[in-house]
Amino acid sequence: ILKMLAGKAVSDSAKILAEKLVPKKELEGASRLMKETVEAESITLRFSNSPITSFSDCSSEIKRLKTQGNLNCKELLRLTGVFKSARTAKANIKRGN
Repeated sequence: ILKMLAGKAVSDSAKILAEKLVPKKELEGASRLMKETVEAESITLRFSNSPITSFSDCSSEIKRLKTQGNLNCKELLRLTGVFKSARTAKANIKRGN
């Protein structure tokens, strides 16, 4: 099941997180996650015609920026892809509310 979930992820970091999921033992925690899953499914179905595109893990670029480092063009393009996906997701969610 975790491999199937990871196959639906649109980023490398999301795939890794999906494969590391463990079941909740407490009812409260499981219920909260089920509500989040239902909400995510609803959003996905509502916007199935405008999916979020795949994007790269930019954690190393963000770490470098936090220490006032510089990025090359390839790294900037990776960040741009993440920002575009986030903007699309935000616009879709606002439009659906």
